[in-house]
Amino acid sequence: MTYEFTHDWFSMRTNAWREHVLPRLPHPCRWLEIGSHEGRSACWMLDEALKPGDTITCVDTWGGPFDGFSAENPEARFDANIAGRAEKFRGRSHVFLARALTEHRQFDGIYIDGGHEGRTVLEDTVLAWRLLKVGAIIVWDDYEWRDPHPHRQHLPTPRPAIDAFLSLYGECVEVVHREWQVIAVKRAE
Repeated sequence: MTYEFTHDWFSMRTNAWREHVLPRLPHPCRWLEIGSHEGRSACWMLDEALKPGDTITCVDTWGGPFDGFSAENPEARFDANIAGRAEKFRGRSHVFLARALTEHRQFDGIYIDGGHEGRTVLEDTVLAWRLLKVGAIIVWDDYEWRDPHPHRQHLPTPRPAIDAFLSLYGECVEVVHREWQVIAVKRAE
């Protein structure tokens, strides 16, 4: 299948995914992606990891540009790239996650890449944790990201949120990779 993307923030991370994510995925697999933009990581999962009977759910606001990286209509690109192969939720992640909790949904893997502010990363993580099966994978993006405008009033970046979660849930989570992305396994509730 041919895809059209304007940015690539994912391809350089696929070696870590091949080593730490793919071997841990069960089949059938239910994968959740928070923050999809044009669908590059979702397309990679569909092509490289997921098998017939597996599902992927993509959550995004498809709102405006981030840090000057604008793409003309990223939602239309997502729709064309995914071509109906994923469940799509357009809206804020906390709304989807709260609904998924009330529906008692569970996932075998969750990728959190919905924002660069620590507060939203922590909120997504805590809500998503209850949806994640024991033994499942959680991936956080942008652990090493730095705000390109450090003098503006800005909430902390993802790193302190991820570190806080790992500190509080340390006995329940095993980190298997920590670079730009953090990949971990849920070991207990």
